Amino acid sequence: MRSALALLFYPLAIATAAPPAESKPNIVVILADDLGYGDLGSQGAKGIKTPNLDALAREGLRFTDGHASAAVCTPTRYSMLTGKDSPMTKQAAGRGRIGWMSGGKSAWWKDIDIADTLTGEAVKFIEKHQEKPFFLCFTPHDVHAPTIPHPRFVGTSGLGPRADMVHELDWSVGEVLKALERLNLTKNTLVILSSDNGAYKTEEGEHRPNGPWKGEKSHLWEGGHRVPFIAKWPSRIAPGESAALVSLVDLPATAAAVVGQPLPAGAAPDSFNLLPLMTSKDRDKGCDHLILMSGKGDLAIRQGPWKYIPDLATANGWGSWIKPGTEAAPKPGLYHLGDDPAETKNLHASKPEVSKRLAALLAKAKTTPVTRPQ
Repeated sequence: MRSALALLFYPLAIATAAPPAESKPNIVVILADDLGYGDLGSQGAKGIKTPNLDALAREGLRFTDGHASAAVCTPTRYSMLTGKDSPMTKQAAGRGRIGWMSGGKSAWWKDIDIADTLTGEAVKFIEKHQEKPFFLCFTPHDVHAPTIPHPRFVGTSGLGPRADMVHELDWSVGEVLKALERLNLTKNTLVILSSDNGAYKTEEGEHRPNGPWKGEKSHLWEGGHRVPFIAKWPSRIAPGESAALVSLVDLPATAAAVVGQPLPAGAAPDSFNLLPLMTSKDRDKGCDHLILMSGKGDLAIRQGPWKYIPDLATANGWGSWIKPGTEAAPKPGLYHLGDDPAETKNLHASKPEVSKRLAALLAKAKTTPVTRPQ
């Protein structure tokens, strides 16, 4: 599933208590669709060239333990953007004219033009609002199925249409970054790039879209939700790498801190402000624990190097459906990702105390309205 032509543009409404006008930043969030952890050259991609994404990683802060809020797109997007009414100027390119596809001429759009159309809208928005601080959430279709890259990208990877679409995405990101540079906005713009979930394919020739991680989109295995996560803000964030445990659910609190805007009472109760982590020298201290969700709605939990899955029968997400009446007793899984990143050694039997602790923490999180510090 993907959001249909979803581009959300919001000029920032900043309270009077915000920083001085000259220091108010722009925020650009680029959320790719089904982009895997290993799809970037900077993260070990083979056969795929991503110069613009690699430059972003090189010039920004690259999180190696960054996660989508879920292993499927819609829950991730809901958690990242609240959707509450606001007195801000709002525009969603394409939102008002899509409607219900009833066939006929209304269904005659060209999939191959989607990247060009959305990228062009993003660049035009930046040009139009360059004089005032703005928030741009750019959500490309790439690299979601149907994998139909524009003809100019067909065959460029030699690995097939999905990998060609990664090249298309890299071009798209490059166009947005070039627009910021051309308008002299790069220095004071926070750019965050990530993906709504992991890749839905585990192999393309020698290329591994999800890198070293097991599983794929919709899975509780790492490949389902561990994604590229990069933050670049030249005036505030030094380039580097962080092993901190972070999630896309952290973006609301982080964005509020960036613009000096307190979150309303009760807003973003699971969102952790990453700005201190991004701008300090101690870059490996992330959140204490993280709730993981499969494409089917089943949950798991991470804390430090440990990962606990209450029932391994649910780990394969959409592939975990069980015929009614054939259910078996839950078989928990416990993995130490530091020693076993491929999640091959189930330590539940040998480390029952760890499983018990994480099971209790997960149960508490399900019933606690606030799961992270505000």
